[in-house]
Amino acid sequence: MDIQTRSEETGLRTFSTLVNAFTHAKEDLTVWKISFEVPSGERVRLVRNTDQGDDLNTWFYEPLMG
Repeated sequence: MDIQTRSEETGLRTFSTLVNAFTHAKEDLTVWKISFEVPSGERVRLVRNTDQGDDLNTWFYEPLMG
């Protein structure tokens, strides 16, 4: 499974595991999105919750329009 991270500053990165993608996002706080496809074909999009003040390691699911 390909997991993609996105940052407006450092661009797109692709990882083979969700753990590696989250590790990268924890190290690069400019990453605002992690996305991947699940077996049903649905694209999952997790967006960094910047409303949490100093805790930038919380994420929320953002549904994509079909």
